[in-house]
Amino acid sequence: GKCGAHLRALIEQARIAFLGDLSPSRVQGFIGDLKRRGYSTRTQNAYLRTAKTFSRWCWRDRRQPEDALAPLAMSNQEADRRLIRRAFEPAELELLIEAAATGPA
Repeated sequence: GKCGAHLRALIEQARIAFLGDLSPSRVQGFIGDLKRRGYSTRTQNAYLRTAKTFSRWCWRDRRQPEDALAPLAMSNQEADRRLIRRAFEPAELELLIEAAATGPA
């Protein structure tokens, strides 16, 4: 799933070869690269959440002496909203229902 893809991308792009390489500075560098490449704050947080979850699992499973990424915090997604979701207007909903009923399968 997405979590696995996010973790693989982080490991490859941040050059994490060993668990000891999983450090706040490497993860922050990776997240900074995502930001420079135009990824939304929501996407950056998704990668960070995956990294933090993995780090916490390594600590809980006693593979690491501490949760190395515990100090890292998520960014405020509301400050970088790219898509504002809203309810359909009645006329829009009617058009959608009609298109679904009469359009191709």
